[in-house]
Amino acid sequence: MKKGIIYTIMFTLAVSFIFVFFLSVANELTKDITEKNAELALGKTVLKAFNIPFTKDNAYSLYTDTIKIIQKADTNLYVYKHQDTTDYAILFSGMGLWGQIQGILAVNDSVTMIVGIEFLSHNETPGLGGRIDEEIYKEQFQGEFLNKDGKIVGTRNGTYDYNHQNSIIDGITGASRTSDSVVTIVNHEVSRLRTLLGAN
Repeated sequence: MKKGIIYTIMFTLAVSFIFVFFLSVANELTKDITEKNAELALGKTVLKAFNIPFTKDNAYSLYTDTIKIIQKADTNLYVYKHQDTTDYAILFSGMGLWGQIQGILAVNDSVTMIVGIEFLSHNETPGLGGRIDEEIYKEQFQGEFLNKDGKIVGTRNGTYDYNHQNSIIDGITGASRTSDSVVTIVNHEVSRLRTLLGAN
């Protein structure tokens, strides 16, 4: 009886060790690929926030050649110089209805206009708050001027607002809490960018 228990324990330990060993080896072998894929996903999100068109084939090189990263107060700022202007972007993280919403927010150099917004991850309800990923929602932010207080204002009219002069972002019908959260996050990040860039 004792022999059977010892054999079972030893067998379980041996099998566990073999599985853990192979998982560790697989993890080590794919670490570089995983890191590059994560960087590529971030790069694509940054390019989208800056409204820079890219293809599957040129996304990584376009990101590394076009976007510069500078550090200010322990924060990475993504910098896009084009024509006679410079745009800046920041990685943000804020609380949504069900968890953290992470993404990239891009603004112009005077922090008076939102260039674009893209989301990296969120836990919002599919078909409701999860619709923040839809282009029709994100397009409201592209070229949206901030009001005199340096903010955007959320509304619940049920139709998206594409008048980029009025500082209004219309929320998603049935997802008011998520919509309000995005407006709060954006206003917080705009304030942070104004401080980092020394904008008045």
